[in-house]
Amino acid sequence: MKWEELTADDLAELSRRNDSVVVVPIGSLEKHGPHLPLGTDGLTIYKIALNASEIEPCIILPPLFYSYVADMRQFPGAINIREDLLLNFLENVCEEVSRNGFKKILIVNGHGGNVSL
Repeated sequence: MKWEELTADDLAELSRRNDSVVVVPIGSLEKHGPHLPLGTDGLTIYKIALNASEIEPCIILPPLFYSYVADMRQFPGAINIREDLLLNFLENVCEEVSRNGFKKILIVNGHGGNVSL
């Protein structure tokens, strides 16, 4: 289930279930060679999350494409977010998901540069 496609009532009902899991997919915008799009990491992890949700029902948030890509900044198309800002942003997203009644939040990382976080 995609968070953005649910109604407010549907989301509220799902939040009351103890087994509901919300997935936060994280990718990046950076060069992946001449043959792949800048959003490869985000597109890939989002598709993996959607495929997993068909096996184990969960709610998938829209992917976060902004990431820590300091090593790739010299290439066109890279959007780098400082680590502290990214962590604060993710903390805020998780707080908002929790405020909406969900207790289980899974952050799935599709970008190697975020491993240090």
